[in-house]
Order: sequence, then structure tokens, then C-alpha cells
Amino acid sequence: MPKISVIIPVYNAEKYLPRCVDSLLGQSFDDFEAIFVDDGSTDESLKILQDYAAGDKRIVIISQNNQGVSAARNAGISKARAPYISFVDADDYVHPEMFFCMLEVMERERADIVNCMISKTSAAAVHPLQSVKKDRLKVKVYKDPLKAFMEERRIQTGSYARLYKKKLLEGIRFEPKVRYEDIPFAVQVMNKAKSLALVSEPLYFYFQHPESFIHQPFTEEKARDYFKVMRLVWEYCQKNCPERMCAVRRFILNSRFKMLTNQTVRRQKDKGIQRRIFDLVQTNVREMYQKKMLSYEGLKLKHKIRLFLLLHCRTSEPCRVWSNLI
Repeated sequence: MPKISVIIPVYNAEKYLPRCVDSLLGQSFDDFEAIFVDDGSTDESLKILQDYAAGDKRIVIISQNNQGVSAARNAGISKARAPYISFVDADDYVHPEMFFCMLEVMERERADIVNCMISKTSAAAVHPLQSVKKDRLKVKVYKDPLKAFMEERRIQTGSYARLYKKKLLEGIRFEPKVRYEDIPFAVQVMNKAKSLALVSEPLYFYFQHPESFIHQPFTEEKARDYFKVMRLVWEYCQKNCPERMCAVRRFILNSRFKMLTNQTVRRQKDKGIQRRIFDLVQTNVREMYQKKMLSYEGLKLKHKIRLFLLLHCRTSEPCRVWSNLI
């Protein structure tokens, strides 16, 4: 049985997939399985994976009809055999010593989760990476992972760049058919975990490219998904950690509100669509504010003004003013 199961959802990733696979197969720690879940790709992704699998038994391929990244990750979790699980996106890549370092920290600190730093890159090629100086590796251990997740800005929202104990994921899965699925997943996992170790070294390389999800125009569908995950987080925390509701509202829900309004302004330049998003946001924000899911706490002035306009203006005319608050 392998020590680590690495789960990689794949959808039409032929341009970047070889780099991702090579970075995994080049790990200094080799006792792992790489579970690639092809989510109905229409390009050459599946063939690329089959060619790699023919030469390396550590590669496991799951092929399914297109169901979205959540369903792909969930399929990988169900297939995983190892006591530790990690997630990697198919357009990203990892440092050759990532799993060696993270597993060593996991076992030494007896942590439920190990989180490493992320390096964002837009370079098409992988540049030579320096060896990790393990004796100088800085590690900070948090005994309250959910609090750390909410307050420590170095801990990312995404599910990647982490090593999890598999038993921690029992009863927890990614919400299907919704964008921003990492948020409710992370909240559940962090609330269940007893300790999190944060490694100061950037061992995960997050590739930014024009086709990536975050660089696409912001749409009404994305706005709806934002509100859906915000409600999922609120409902989960009300039931499982009600004593955290004030912190959840300030550090998670209010932060999502800021990101949502920023995305509307920066990622959608069509004024007609922007106005429709404004109307959608206004309806949802008013409802959430009445239920005390949102507040002014922790917001910058521009976001406080946006929230005020959403709550108190009767028409979408303030959209013009709101859009200028960049």
C-alpha cells in the first residue's frame, strides 16, 4: 500500500499535463500513487495519461463523464488507498522534494494537516529548482486549524499544497456542481483537524494562465455560486461550531463579500451584465445581512460603501458609483 495518494482532477489539460505528471514522477519520495481523474476530457489528456501509465505503475487513471472538479476529486478520494492524501491541479506542478518534506513534518509534528507555501508562476517552462534545506525548514504548528485558516493569510483557501490524514476526510467531500468548492471543504476539514503545520518553503507552483478559471469574466452564475458556498459555510458552522459564528462572519463571509464585489468590477466590463450581477448581489446581500450572515466588521471603507449601497438603494442606478470604487 502506498504512503500517499495524490489526487489530480483533469479536464482538457493537454497543454500543461505533462509538466504536472513529470513533477510528480520526479519526486525524491516515491512511495505514492498518483490518481488522475479524467473528467470527460475532449482533448488528448486521457491519451497522455495512458502513455505515462504504461511506463509507471504508480499512475492510476479514473475516467468518467464530465461532472466537474468536485466530483473528480471525490472519485479520487474514494479510490485512494494511502493513509495520507494530497491534491494537485493538472495545470500546476510541485517541487521534487514536496512530499518528502511534508510527510517528514507530518510525522514529526503529528499534525493532521501540513500546508506548504505557494509560488505563483506564469512561466511555461519549469526552471531549475533549488534543493530544500531541510535542517533550516521553518515550521509553525497551529493547535486551532480553523482559527488559523481564518486569520493566517499565508494559509490559502484552495485544497492543494496540503497533505491530509485520510481519516480526517471521513464524511467530508467536495460540494458537487458548484464553483469555489474549496471553501466549504476547507472549513469542514479545518474544524475537524486538531493541528496544522505550516511549512515556510514554497513547494507548490500555482500556474497562472489566460484560460484559467480565475482569469475568465465574472458572470451571474459565478455570483450565484459565491452565495451558495457562503450559505453552505454558514449552515455548517451554525450546526458544528456555533461559538465561531462571529469569526466566521468576519474572516470568511465578509471576505467572500469583498472578493465577490472586486470580481464584479475587475472581471466583468460589460455594463449590462455588471448591472444584472449588481441586482443579483443586492437581493442576496440584503437577505444575508438580515440573517446576520454579513456585517461591516473588518471591511475597508470602499467595501463598507458598497455594502451600504446594496442595502439601502432601491434601484441598480448606484451600480455606476459602486463600479468606480476599485
